[in-house]
Amino acid sequence: MVTDPGYRPAPGGTVREELIGRSGLLEAIRLRLTQPPIRPILVLTGEPGIGLTTLLSAAAREAPANPVIVDDTHLLNPAEIHRIQTLTDVRSEHPLRVLAATHRQKSPWPGAETIRVGALDDAAADRLLSREAGDFPAIERRLIADRAHGNPLALTELPVAWRTAGPERLWTPPVTDRLAASLIAGLAGLPESTRAALDLVAVAETLTAGELATASGVDPDVLSPALDEIVIRGYDVAFRQPLLRAALLHRMPFAARIRAHAVLARTLRGEERWWHAAQAAPGPDDGLADLLDPLRSNVPPLVELRRLVIAARLTTDPARRGTRLIRAASAAAQLGHHAVGHHLLDTVKIAQLDDLGRVRLSLARSSHDTVTGIGGPTEMVAPGIFLALTRTPRANAAAANAAAANAAAADAAAAADAAAGAAADFGLGLDLLLAAARTAPGDPGVLAALRRLPAPLHDDARYAAALAWAAPTRHGPEVQTLTTAAPYRAALDRAAGVNRAGPDRPFALDQVGRDQVGRDRVAVDRVAVDRVAVGRVVGAGESALLGEAALGVGDPRAAAWHLGVAGQALWALGRLGDLTAVTAMRAGAALVLGDWGTARRAVRLNGQREWPMWTAYTLAVDAVLAACRGDVRACEMAAAAAERELDGRRAPGVRVRLVTARAIALSDGGEHVAAYEMMVTGTGTGTGVHVPELAEALGFLAEVAALSGRHDAARAVLARHAGAAWLSPVLAANLLLADALLADAEPHFRKALAGGLDDWPWLGARARLAFATWLGREGRSGEARAQLHLARATFAELGAAPWLRRTTDALADAGPGVHADLSPQELAVARLAAEGLTNREIGQRLFLSPRTVASHLYRLFPKLDVTSRRELRDLPDLSRSRSRPTQDRSGG
Repeated sequence: MVTDPGYRPAPGGTVREELIGRSGLLEAIRLRLTQPPIRPILVLTGEPGIGLTTLLSAAAREAPANPVIVDDTHLLNPAEIHRIQTLTDVRSEHPLRVLAATHRQKSPWPGAETIRVGALDDAAADRLLSREAGDFPAIERRLIADRAHGNPLALTELPVAWRTAGPERLWTPPVTDRLAASLIAGLAGLPESTRAALDLVAVAETLTAGELATASGVDPDVLSPALDEIVIRGYDVAFRQPLLRAALLHRMPFAARIRAHAVLARTLRGEERWWHAAQAAPGPDDGLADLLDPLRSNVPPLVELRRLVIAARLTTDPARRGTRLIRAASAAAQLGHHAVGHHLLDTVKIAQLDDLGRVRLSLARSSHDTVTGIGGPTEMVAPGIFLALTRTPRANAAAANAAAANAAAADAAAAADAAAGAAADFGLGLDLLLAAARTAPGDPGVLAALRRLPAPLHDDARYAAALAWAAPTRHGPEVQTLTTAAPYRAALDRAAGVNRAGPDRPFALDQVGRDQVGRDRVAVDRVAVDRVAVGRVVGAGESALLGEAALGVGDPRAAAWHLGVAGQALWALGRLGDLTAVTAMRAGAALVLGDWGTARRAVRLNGQREWPMWTAYTLAVDAVLAACRGDVRACEMAAAAAERELDGRRAPGVRVRLVTARAIALSDGGEHVAAYEMMVTGTGTGTGVHVPELAEALGFLAEVAALSGRHDAARAVLARHAGAAWLSPVLAANLLLADALLADAEPHFRKALAGGLDDWPWLGARARLAFATWLGREGRSGEARAQLHLARATFAELGAAPWLRRTTDALADAGPGVHADLSPQELAVARLAAEGLTNREIGQRLFLSPRTVASHLYRLFPKLDVTSRRELRDLPDLSRSRSRPTQDRSGG
């Protein structure tokens, strides 16, 4: 298009917001039009839809001269190109200046200056998309942004088409007529045979050169004129810009698309042929639907969703169609696309489902509610729940009888089908009980139903998770046995690098997960850990459930291991629903274990907003981490964000963590009394529900009680928890710490440290700091310094700034000591050597090799001016003094 030199935008017109972030580009154009040397022709090049026309309009309005504006120069014929070049000849009396735009990569005028117009940057694209699609779920906005690649026209047009599109928008982005016309404008001059080949590639999404030749009957070289639009990797042909494929499909007549699918169904092999055959089917076809159904194959959730949606359309039986739509909605939940899931479930005709089908529908709806539990729990219809609970045993009995009868009749196939039906029915019952347990923790009816299940089902991970929700204290030992059975325990100990019982120090969870995933690349969703004694490979979902169960009964070490294994496999599978829950729980377990590096990584990974409950859980962990590193502002920001995500939901565990985070921040500011009152008020849930996070809060409660002088009052609060019939590992450890802090007497500190607190670095360091404070008051500065050095090493490693400051101040008050030049590890080796331990025993305690221990001793002897281990025992800072009679605040 050529316009006269007096062209200007219409009066009152505004430059569209596609120019966000392009002020620098406009300035560059203005300078090239006004400052010498004057460029007679300036050409803007860029992809279709990149906003070249908008830039031309803006540049024309701002230019002090009157350039000739030429749009779509790739459509000009040679004569027109020559005429424009003649008009710009500087030797003429009145040469013109030209500002042009083209979607080709090269200017049609040799020697003309070109400016390549790129995509909007991320910030500008986000602002534009927020204006156009601010009401969309975050996950869908991200998907649109990914499809648009910074193309301004795509960022404004995709949301328009998106609003009316169905589930197909997740694999083929919908486009408007305007966007499609802009994207395919550059194909106008291509030969008809090339256009036909491109249409075939668009329908197939990707083809090999051989498949294209077979399907189209032409040589693949026919695509040569379109090399700007396609990319050839090896033997595969695909589009450089996915939106171009969507535009071609949009403009392709329906009958032509059906013909192309039919051709590809005859040409291709494997499962792809059934996909194209299904798309070409003139009507319902149960045979094709069964071939397309991924029931017996392990596929990513997006592939599963896509195939189930098409299979449901081909299914004639309403009940089977409903079941496939329900399964498709569950796949959408795994992807985090809850709007798509709700849309699919709304199309299910409830009246055409049987009783169990209605229960499945209710469970699928709960997976999009995202309140608690893996994949979300909990919006189930009570009549459906209890109907299934009462019906399932009878249904299984009937199925089992049928299986026995068929087996007796030597009908192996029928027996296998009947047995599979019984297993599926039991599986639905377990799914139902798990969802009910998550919905109503501690409900006696759910517990009674769980205990009625046949004994073989007690080995199922769903049973362990449901039992952890239903009765974590009463049946905690049973759950702990299920999650730390001998085969896992051996693997846990190998992963931790030790061979001793009880909770352990942090270990490389990421590496454990990678190692386990590497064992089975073929069936990655079956990956977890090789349980030698059981002789099978556990699924990723089962590992996630075992981690959930372990965390629910207060065993974060086992939980962290299972969740680390599950996370790697779920990431590989793209199961974002389960992965979000697993990552959040892993952050919580790592926080308690003192593995804050893993906790921080999990927090960063879980920045999604499609699962509000798990987002709130992760933000609460982040708030505690921020408070523990002394960042009060970050703590409050994370806590406030968590409360917004909760939006009034009941979430006792998250709320306990938020109270803990804010109390730590108060105490760090010296407001110990206010922190104690907040802890007492905030940790009294008043719901009668077991809250695992409450156990880890008890240590903080005792700590602020000791700092505020509320020993007796705190002891009364803690007595309610100490009297439980069974103490979980995390509860037992925190009660040990609390007892030592509130008793404030040497025997209790010694008991806590000897009782396993050293196995919980975060708790053990706090106990050592309090013990050192007591030792300092008793005038035993040498022993105090030894404890302070060990505590300081842990606080420094964790980044626990408030505790590190207190420890550093206490060390300054205690004086330098004879071992001031020792590193924390040298000090620890010296102390154990002074106690008479051998190099091997010291190594086992400190997780060092005997050779490393000997090296430490070689370096520290000169620093302490000693020549033997015997002399170490005589140093006051290293030897253990006899206990002195002191006031015991334990109340005993």
